[in-house]
Amino acid sequence: MSLVFRNTTTTPPMNRRRARDQEETLEDEPGPSKRQILSSPSSSPQDINTPLLSERSSPTPIPSLACDQDDHLQDNTLSVVSSACTELHTPSSSGASSPSSSLREGDLEDLEDNALQFDNAMSPEEIRDILKQYNVFYDKKKPIPQPLQMFIDNLGLPRNETSPNARAIAGLSYEARQEGEMTMRTMMTDPLLGVADPEGPLKYVARAQELNLKPKFNPESKVKKAVATSFPQAKPDTAFGFRNSNKAAYGAELAFTKDEEMFLDRNKLMDDSYFPFFTAQWKSELRSQTHAQALPQGARDGAVIITHLRSFFKNNVDHMGGLVSTSHFSCTLDGRSLIVWVHWFDVALDEFSMEEVASYWLGKESDMVDFRRFYRNFLDYVVGTRLAHIKGVIAKSLGELDPPDSKRRRQG
Repeated sequence: MSLVFRNTTTTPPMNRRRARDQEETLEDEPGPSKRQILSSPSSSPQDINTPLLSERSSPTPIPSLACDQDDHLQDNTLSVVSSACTELHTPSSSGASSPSSSLREGDLEDLEDNALQFDNAMSPEEIRDILKQYNVFYDKKKPIPQPLQMFIDNLGLPRNETSPNARAIAGLSYEARQEGEMTMRTMMTDPLLGVADPEGPLKYVARAQELNLKPKFNPESKVKKAVATSFPQAKPDTAFGFRNSNKAAYGAELAFTKDEEMFLDRNKLMDDSYFPFFTAQWKSELRSQTHAQALPQGARDGAVIITHLRSFFKNNVDHMGGLVSTSHFSCTLDGRSLIVWVHWFDVALDEFSMEEVASYWLGKESDMVDFRRFYRNFLDYVVGTRLAHIKGVIAKSLGELDPPDSKRRRQG
């Protein structure tokens, strides 16, 4: 019996599509291609408003400006990869898959790269131009107002003990920056920004991941509606605020009473917590992401949070609150470094500002000691002075005279 060897290698479907595209173009030369014939008569192969391929950050069309660089992308990414995997594994007419039609490693990398282009739907410059319409500015080297700067200086004062997390963070940072954004965030958030401690400063604090802030607190546009662009959806990667009873475990200590929560629920900014006071935007250098991409997102989030704070004070005690009381702090991270930012509203200029407070190397233990000292001092202020201030405002609005501290309760 003789053996007959057949060449069963076939061209993968994606390559076949490319080949068909080339054949269609060659068949119709020298006239226009079929795609050009089917396109709108008013459009040309290279519109004057469309950037050349070499000028684009990616070869795929830029999605709608409503998309954020990191937001609303996970489902898109998964669907792109999933649909392509399904296509590459589609059985032949005989019911069996050809050996070479399975998904190859190179194909998967190409698909992931294409899916990641959704992450770059809006460039930092595009977001900056939109924020400018709302008088939201960041990283302009603008001097921090003196009362706020004095407050920041006090946050750097020494503590009685050094954070035990500093060394762990420095050791973990190398592994974390080898990962994508979501994995890095999972690895670094707890040791870097802390977790709830029943006896520590975070006992009233809840952490939220990628929750939308309510659009009702978006800043107002400073340009005519005819030319204004919609304010991008505010969505911090990580946000820390005061825990509410909706998702608190039994026995968890809460910052607000039931009556106070009902009062706050009428105009809350987030679903899972109240008054977010520290937010973070993470980027992965593995995916060539940088602080430049995180900055406009952080400025966007900070402007919405400050608008909510100012609205709370104005509506309840007929004033706008102090500069420190209505300020917000955030950080941007790229796996190698961390930058702390302060956000405030400049009443005289009617604009939102975001400026750098300090920067730290995640892999340097001494830097992490400094950051953790700053951060823990800030937490002490938040769960002490700021919380008491907020509770005092609520008490005045409800006509109560009880001291704020007597109003805390436990979930149960």
